[in-house]
Amino acid sequence: MGRLHKMEVAGLNIKIHPHPDGIYDDFILAIFGLKKITKIHGDRFGLITLVKQDSDNPEFYDGVLSTFLKIEMGSEWFNTETMEEATSNDVGEIKIPEYLHPNLKTFRFTFNTERHEFVFQHYAEGLKLTHNSALNYMKNIVTDNRIKSKFGEVKVGVINEKGSVDKIFSIPRITELELYIERPNSDVWGVDFEE
Repeated sequence: MGRLHKMEVAGLNIKIHPHPDGIYDDFILAIFGLKKITKIHGDRFGLITLVKQDSDNPEFYDGVLSTFLKIEMGSEWFNTETMEEATSNDVGEIKIPEYLHPNLKTFRFTFNTERHEFVFQHYAEGLKLTHNSALNYMKNIVTDNRIKSKFGEVKVGVINEKGSVDKIFSIPRITELELYIERPNSDVWGVDFEE
């Protein structure tokens, strides 16, 4: 029997208002078309490197979010052999083209244009893309002027699992909790959702 593989998924809710038919299709294709490298955490950066519409279910777009390190070539380097700051001779030997980035990790995602949900691999084969890293990536992308000029203000939030608030309330150290609740997309939940 083959070895079992563990995979966890998480999701982001994307809100564009107003949202005429086809706006979310245009959105996912536009952010892919930017080919914009954006910071997600520390020296880790991300880029959507593949987007493909599902031919059987056209409301779904499958893709890959690639993350990698972005080296600041002009910064100081450390030589572990001498245990000192690297000399200009040491660094002079380094020739890395600006378009190459080390420590690649790829995470698959699916974007559902009807529910406006960006569902991504949170954990797979020892690799992890945190909720905050995915959220930072998407928030940095939607603030790009090219996206803002076409779609206006795009709101992005983490999709929480059912029972999250109950888990928070069960923590004995918490004495006060302030919640910020943002309305979901009315077209997903129906216009009578507030009732």
